[in-house]
Amino acid sequence: MSMATLASRPARQLLLRALILGAGYYLAGYLGLLIPYVGSHVSLFWLPTGIAMAAYWRWGAAMWPAVMAAAFAVNYQIGGPGWLAFGIAVGNALGPWLGAALLRRWSFDDALTRRRDLGAFLFADMAGMLATATNGTAWLWVAGLLPASNWPAAWMTWWTGDAVGALLCGIPLIALTPLAFRESFAGLRGAFNAGLLATVLVCGLIGFSAWTAPSAALLFPLLSLPLFVIAVLALRAGILAASSAVLILSATAAWGTANGVGPFAGHDTHAGLLALWSYITAQACTSVLICGLAAQLLATRRQQAALFRRASEAILVVGPTGLVGDLNPAAEELLGCSARDFHGRYLANLPFGNGGALARWMSDDVVPGASRLHQYLRLSRPDGSALEVEAQIAHHMDERGLLQAQIMLRDVTERREAEARVAASEKRLRDIADHAPALISEHDRQGHFRFANQAFQDWFHAEPAALIGKSLQEVIGRKAFAEMQQHIQAVLGGETVAFESRARNGRWLLIGLVPQRNAAGAVTGFYSLGSDFSAQARAEEALRQSEERYKAVLEDQADVVCRFDGKGEVVFANEACRRLVGGSAQHFAAATWRSVVVPEDLPQVHAQHKLLSPSNPIVVTEHRVVHAEQGVRWMEFVNHVFYDAHGKVREFQTVGRDVTQRKELKLQLEAINAQVLDLYDNAPCGYHSLNAEGKFVHINAVELSWLGCTRDEVIGRLGTVDFLTDESKLKYQTAFPEFLRTGAIEGVEYDLVSRNGTIRRVSLSATSVRDASGALVMSRSVMFDITEKHRIQAQLQRLSREQEAMLNTGVIGITRTRDRVFIWKNDAFERMLGYSPDELLGAPTRQLYADDESFQQFGREAYPAILAGRTFRTQIQLVRKDGSLIWVDMSGAQLDGGESVWLVQDITPLKQQQAHVERIAFHDPLTDLPNRLLLGDRLRQLIAMSERLQTMLAVCFIDLDGFKAINDAMGHEAGDLLLKEVARRLLLCVRGSDTVARLGGDEFVVVLSPLRAKEGCRPILARMGAELGKPVDLGGKQACVSASIGVAFFPGDGKAADVLTAHADEAMYRAKRSGRNRVCEW
Repeated sequence: MSMATLASRPARQLLLRALILGAGYYLAGYLGLLIPYVGSHVSLFWLPTGIAMAAYWRWGAAMWPAVMAAAFAVNYQIGGPGWLAFGIAVGNALGPWLGAALLRRWSFDDALTRRRDLGAFLFADMAGMLATATNGTAWLWVAGLLPASNWPAAWMTWWTGDAVGALLCGIPLIALTPLAFRESFAGLRGAFNAGLLATVLVCGLIGFSAWTAPSAALLFPLLSLPLFVIAVLALRAGILAASSAVLILSATAAWGTANGVGPFAGHDTHAGLLALWSYITAQACTSVLICGLAAQLLATRRQQAALFRRASEAILVVGPTGLVGDLNPAAEELLGCSARDFHGRYLANLPFGNGGALARWMSDDVVPGASRLHQYLRLSRPDGSALEVEAQIAHHMDERGLLQAQIMLRDVTERREAEARVAASEKRLRDIADHAPALISEHDRQGHFRFANQAFQDWFHAEPAALIGKSLQEVIGRKAFAEMQQHIQAVLGGETVAFESRARNGRWLLIGLVPQRNAAGAVTGFYSLGSDFSAQARAEEALRQSEERYKAVLEDQADVVCRFDGKGEVVFANEACRRLVGGSAQHFAAATWRSVVVPEDLPQVHAQHKLLSPSNPIVVTEHRVVHAEQGVRWMEFVNHVFYDAHGKVREFQTVGRDVTQRKELKLQLEAINAQVLDLYDNAPCGYHSLNAEGKFVHINAVELSWLGCTRDEVIGRLGTVDFLTDESKLKYQTAFPEFLRTGAIEGVEYDLVSRNGTIRRVSLSATSVRDASGALVMSRSVMFDITEKHRIQAQLQRLSREQEAMLNTGVIGITRTRDRVFIWKNDAFERMLGYSPDELLGAPTRQLYADDESFQQFGREAYPAILAGRTFRTQIQLVRKDGSLIWVDMSGAQLDGGESVWLVQDITPLKQQQAHVERIAFHDPLTDLPNRLLLGDRLRQLIAMSERLQTMLAVCFIDLDGFKAINDAMGHEAGDLLLKEVARRLLLCVRGSDTVARLGGDEFVVVLSPLRAKEGCRPILARMGAELGKPVDLGGKQACVSASIGVAFFPGDGKAADVLTAHADEAMYRAKRSGRNRVCEW
């Protein structure tokens, strides 16, 4: 399909929409002007406003030319000057556009399921119609058709008429969507809605029809019944059905009133029209209000249904007799049953015994119609495990007046289990506190006991329960309490306090006080923890004495020994440490360990010190220091941290040894090992060693990257066979035993699969390392990646096969020639031209051409191009063996040795289809005359030719008089026969140089060219009028039509094709208005 065809689709769609809009607007306007209320231009029901507003909403602002043209036509036919019709048309196009623009600004939803959308439509309708009413009445006043005294009444009538018209016609057109139509009229429910719609139509036809003339007794029911039916439609089917019913009723009432029929066609025209307007407006407003209420109710129900379906709690609806009405998905999952299976069944029948439990719970002490707060129930899960739920019940009345119970179940199994665990944990903590070898107590702000553990009985010989309510002073004595007083004040101030105290029995206590806070953070008391550290105090004294004994020994050590307290201050440093730091005593006292560490090594030392903790109190570091006497030296430090009972650093001890010589040797060895390891790991191949079981014992980094594993994942755990494809594993199972026997393999190829699925082709060679007894110690294996080489080999083989297949394809014919003689061809080339195998070999290519000229022409065009190194391509007709012609697409290129290769494809069906499509695109399918597109092209060509030859041409626009009546009376088939006969007669009347075209319907255009003068076309026009006026036989019946013809001449009446056509069209309409069956020149 061509790009021009694709590009023309939006234009055709826009034109079709414009035609539909213009026709609808014009017909609705014609109906509205049948019952004018003020003068000839103001109506109480202007339905075109709703059509225009819906078109702007659906199809966009691009519809304004169609609205304006239709409005101009409607107002122009009333009478009055053209400028008045144009001015009114501007307002009629602007007002609906303004209403549609307001709807878009207010995020209007054309589904009209919310009261907000209905209100938005009403306000946009009224706002937009302010423009139409103001503009229209202003132009009527300017034209002198509206006295200034009548202007306010005319303006109000115009405004209300346009607003009601938009309400009547705009709402159903905007709400009309495929989805809304299916919801309103699909299925049995839709059929019933359609019946209600038909009822409204019947009531309208009977009440406002001259054929029925109902009695006065029947007239009132006929007027009031539609209101009831429309209300039912609004509640059942929504806004589309209800507004359509109002539109149908309004149309029948307006048509009847316009024809003087119905209750509103009284003697007083204005009173009758006003009553009609009131009746229709009441129907429309009532339906809109009911639809708004119904939409809000529907939205509420949908919201309730969504909450019911998406609630995380299980919900069951149970009727007054115990029947299950519904279960939400959470209930289905929790209780292990489906709503479909248990809808309408008794609650007690729910599976796993849950139904009986719920039924008993509902019947226990429940006041009918009352709601009950939550209660815990034990149920069973589908897998038999226990289920504990928090149950609530609420009652409500449904739309039938029946009491419904809504049971809500929340799964609290985990929460209840957690509560039980918390209670058990509290009990364990209390047991721990009671049996802990420390004094644990809780006190209020005045120091009274709230809790005391069992240890108080051992220390104070009093039961813990007897201490509750007593003060600390009463229990521990006045002196001990006075020593604690400052610490108690500190903890009541929010601090955590720790201190040592000696009891009356001589034992030492380490006491910690922790503030107790309420939810607001205020201190309401404190906790006390006292532990006996008498043994620790004795041990510390012994340690002090021991340190004194060893101090002399440490001073003589060559190793650096130093100790710091918890604040980082030096407690002890031996002579070696002082020599390391150097300087005076004051300099040593101010120095820190960081001052002697080489700055580049500080981050490493800090990182290792961070590893120290009460569970890991020793860390060994190795780094460089700046020795005051010996310069930079490598030292190894053993760092030991001592922590107190609270995890705080009590002392830091370090012992350092000079390891410079060892470090230098180690660094040299590491450098050599790094070089060897780099060669091993980064070689352009994979290295590994396997043991006798085939497991890796060594492997380099390159091969690890191929496997997608780390070294720890494969060493001693996996082997080569674990990374092979199934086919390669079979080959390995043969090759590895052979390697164990012979001690070497070479060039064995495998497919290696990495952990992420990447497959590579490898070549494996190996030799063995054996011990003195000949047993295998490990293999020396080298693996090369030959994936690319293997891929290229496979690709070459595949390309060879593909080339062979391509050359023998059944679609493209291929041949090679030398000196325009066939030297090779494929089977498809012979079949395409109808020759048997090898029949063309050695034959000249001339026999494929229709004549010598085409053969020589092809040679002149093709061979210079291919000899210049370019590819030549063309579409040409060749002669098959049987003499028939085929269209082919042929492309060729020059080869070495004077040969050329040609690719040939049969495109005969494509050419035939192209010709058929062009015929359809440019000709009328009924009469086979040129259509509008071909007419425009020919007319432009004829105008250009007339300009060159200095001649005239005539464009004759023909419209048949009386065709519509024949078409309506005798049917479309008779109308088609008539149009074909008209086309035949027109062709008989014109010359060979003239063009006859059909634009559509009963409109034809004849272009007469060339002409020397205007008089040259008049005999032809006379023949056409005479021929078209003759009777036509339409299947045994005679029919007569005439023709109204408008003529425009080039160049006098215009020099452009569209201008000439428009002028001829205007002249034709003048012929129509002048009595028809005549010719008028523009």
